[in-house]
Amino acid sequence: MDAKSWDLTVDESGGFNEPFSSEEEMMRASDDGQDCLAEQGIDVSALEKPLTEADLSVMYTQDVDTYECLVAQGVEMERTPPGVDLYVEAGLSGQAGAPLPDPWWPYGDQAIMSMPQGEVEQLRQVCPERWVFAGTS
Repeated sequence: MDAKSWDLTVDESGGFNEPFSSEEEMMRASDDGQDCLAEQGIDVSALEKPLTEADLSVMYTQDVDTYECLVAQGVEMERTPPGVDLYVEAGLSGQAGAPLPDPWWPYGDQAIMSMPQGEVEQLRQVCPERWVFAGTS
């Protein structure tokens, strides 16, 4: 992004920490970010493909692994993972990663959301989060 004349902080999910002055600026940054991903060999067209049952099953396993890691680190999670069938069913109905009316994913748990950002970043070093915008990548 620096080479494209941006002075932005890219977060773990590929988003930006800084606010934009207009929707046009935000869209230009998003397009440049997609270009950067493509330059790194990441097939961004895969993000547009519908998820399959197999994709969702892998995602579920990865999310549960992260959940269990967080619990092992002493985090008192407020929610437990839904069953794989519910997760997959909701994902196939267009709610990927959101198998409940209130989405479930390990780092979306209120126990994590209420932590200082520095603590969350330390946890991500030990318990990596699946890149939620890339399916099973």
